[in-house]
Amino acid sequence: MQMKSFREAIGGFTKPSSIDGRERVEGADWWFNFGHTVPTLRKVAVKILSQTSSSSGCERNWSTFALIHTKVRNRLSYRRLDNLVYMY
Repeated sequence: MQMKSFREAIGGFTKPSSIDGRERVEGADWWFNFGHTVPTLRKVAVKILSQTSSSSGCERNWSTFALIHTKVRNRLSYRRLDNLVYMY
Protein backbone atom coordinates (compact mmCIF):
# COMPACT_ATOMS: atom_id res chain seq x y z
CA MET A 1 0.00 0.00 0.00
CA GLN A 2 2.86 2.38 0.84
CA MET A 3 4.60 1.74 -2.47
CA LYS A 4 1.30 2.34 -4.30
CA SER A 5 0.91 5.62 -2.41
CA PHE A 6 4.37 6.72 -3.55
CA ARG A 7 3.96 5.59 -7.17
CA GLU A 8 0.59 7.26 -7.59
CA ALA A 9 1.66 10.40 -5.69
CA ILE A 10 -1.07 10.19 -3.08
CA GLY A 11 -1.08 12.12 0.19
CA GLY A 12 2.05 14.05 1.13
CA PHE A 13 3.67 13.34 -2.21
CA THR A 14 1.34 15.81 -3.95
CA LYS A 15 2.52 18.84 -1.98
CA PRO A 16 4.42 21.45 -4.03
CA SER A 17 7.32 21.43 -1.55
CA SER A 18 7.63 17.66 -1.98
CA ILE A 19 7.62 17.93 -5.76
CA ASP A 20 10.14 20.81 -5.80
CA GLY A 21 12.37 18.98 -3.34
CA ARG A 22 12.84 16.03 -5.70
CA GLU A 23 15.35 17.97 -7.75
CA ARG A 24 16.89 20.07 -4.99
CA VAL A 25 17.38 17.65 -2.10
CA GLU A 26 19.52 14.51 -1.88
CA GLY A 27 17.59 11.21 -1.98
CA ALA A 28 17.92 10.18 1.67
CA ASP A 29 17.22 13.71 2.89
CA TRP A 30 14.14 13.93 0.67
CA TRP A 31 12.74 10.70 2.07
CA PHE A 32 13.51 11.82 5.61
CA ASN A 33 11.69 15.13 5.09
CA PHE A 34 8.75 14.11 2.91
CA GLY A 35 8.19 10.38 3.52
CA HIS A 36 6.38 10.66 6.85
CA THR A 37 3.09 9.35 5.39
CA VAL A 38 4.78 6.04 4.47
CA PRO A 39 6.96 5.17 7.49
CA THR A 40 8.10 1.68 6.46
CA LEU A 41 9.00 2.73 2.92
CA ARG A 42 10.71 5.83 4.32
CA LYS A 43 12.84 3.74 6.68
CA VAL A 44 13.97 1.39 3.89
CA ALA A 45 14.62 4.22 1.42
CA VAL A 46 16.71 6.21 3.90
CA LYS A 47 18.80 3.14 4.77
CA ILE A 48 19.44 2.27 1.13
CA LEU A 49 20.13 5.81 -0.05
CA SER A 50 22.43 6.56 2.90
CA GLN A 51 24.88 3.83 1.94
CA THR A 52 28.12 4.94 0.38
CA SER A 53 29.33 3.30 -2.78
CA SER A 54 32.96 2.54 -3.37
CA SER A 55 35.07 0.37 -5.62
CA SER A 56 38.00 0.23 -3.21
CA GLY A 57 37.24 -3.38 -2.28
CA CYS A 58 37.38 -4.42 -5.93
CA GLU A 59 40.56 -2.39 -6.52
CA ARG A 60 42.21 -4.06 -3.54
CA ASN A 61 41.22 -7.49 -4.83
CA TRP A 62 42.51 -6.76 -8.35
CA SER A 63 45.79 -5.49 -6.93
CA THR A 64 46.25 -8.70 -4.98
CA PHE A 65 45.31 -10.71 -8.05
CA ALA A 66 48.00 -8.87 -10.06
CA LEU A 67 50.61 -9.69 -7.40
CA ILE A 68 49.80 -13.40 -7.49
CA HIS A 69 49.04 -13.92 -11.18
CA THR A 70 52.46 -13.34 -12.75
CA LYS A 71 54.18 -14.74 -15.85
CA VAL A 72 55.56 -17.56 -13.74
CA ARG A 73 52.16 -18.41 -12.27
CA ASN A 74 49.96 -17.84 -15.31
CA ARG A 75 48.89 -21.49 -15.47
CA LEU A 76 47.15 -21.53 -12.10
CA SER A 77 43.61 -22.78 -12.17
CA TYR A 78 40.90 -20.26 -11.39
CA ARG A 79 39.97 -22.05 -8.16
CA ARG A 80 43.59 -22.12 -6.95
CA LEU A 81 44.09 -18.47 -7.89
CA ASP A 82 40.88 -17.49 -6.12
CA ASN A 83 42.01 -19.32 -2.97
CA LEU A 84 45.43 -17.64 -3.05
CA VAL A 85 43.89 -14.19 -3.45
CA TYR A 86 41.47 -14.92 -0.60
CA MET A 87 44.28 -16.11 1.68
CA TYR A 88 46.56 -13.20 0.77
